[in-house]
Amino acid sequence: MMPVFRTLAKLRFLRGTPFDIFGYSPDRKLERDLIAGYEKDVATVLGLLSPLTHDTAVEILSLPDRIRATAR
Repeated sequence: MMPVFRTLAKLRFLRGTPFDIFGYSPDRKLERDLIAGYEKDVATVLGLLSPLTHDTAVEILSLPDRIRATAR
């Protein structure tokens, strides 16, 4: 099994390209969609950021960290 892992490690440069065979799985597509959604959320929050909204912005943008921590 180790030779297979070594070969996959050498093909790491293909990640994110059309030749990334694992990039077509539903999980990877969902992951990319979640990242894009989070980036939009960050842009929206930054557009509304003020001293009054700072604490709320920090709380909103830290939610993915909490979700990830519970998924481990």
